Amino acid sequence: MPQGTPLPSDFWQSLSIEELAQAQEVQPLSDVSVLFGTWPGEPDDGFEEEVRKLRQQSLATG
Repeated sequence: MPQGTPLPSDFWQSLSIEELAQAQEVQPLSDVSVLFGTWPGEPDDGFEEEVRKLRQQSLATG
């Protein structure tokens, strides 16, 4: 957004979770099984271990 662009008056007002859901036209989940298989859970690609190493390294070096 270019500097000086006016913001709408409600820019800083947060919607409630209900208002946000209504604005996005989402409905409550009625069957949790539709989420199964949408995120790989078992394959270990080493990502978590690398994050752990980086965090430990960061703590050690300050």
